[in-house]
Amino acid sequence: MSFRFSLATVLRVRVQREEHEERVLQQILQEITRAQSSIQHLDLEVSRVNRERVERRSTMQAGRDLHMESRDVGQLQLWRKELEAQLERLEQLKEEQLLRYQSARRDRELLAGLHTRQRALYDADRAMREQQTIADSFVARRLRG
Repeated sequence: MSFRFSLATVLRVRVQREEHEERVLQQILQEITRAQSSIQHLDLEVSRVNRERVERRSTMQAGRDLHMESRDVGQLQLWRKELEAQLERLEQLKEEQLLRYQSARRDRELLAGLHTRQRALYDADRAMREQQTIADSFVARRLRG
């Protein structure tokens, strides 16, 4: 008779739930990385525009050009604020998802531990029965012989 874990289906479901929660967490972390990268890119772009503006100040520049540069920088700064807000929402989502993942992991670990203990008891019982069978065979042979 082989080992049968009565909660095997539940354990399988818990493993799947943990894996799902981990995948969702990884997706959120990737979105956070993309948002941070976008913010860095915008910061570099604002720096480049400002640097070019300073370099061109020495030359005569039309007011229209200065106005367009100011508008462009303003738009970049607006996008940065939107990205910062998005990053903040993603960080909150990450914290919530991390709690869900940790809960799923604890639930799976609890059942996996139960499975391990039951398997160890089964193996010990089986070994004891095998040893008893060997001992009984030995005694029976000694009595016959």
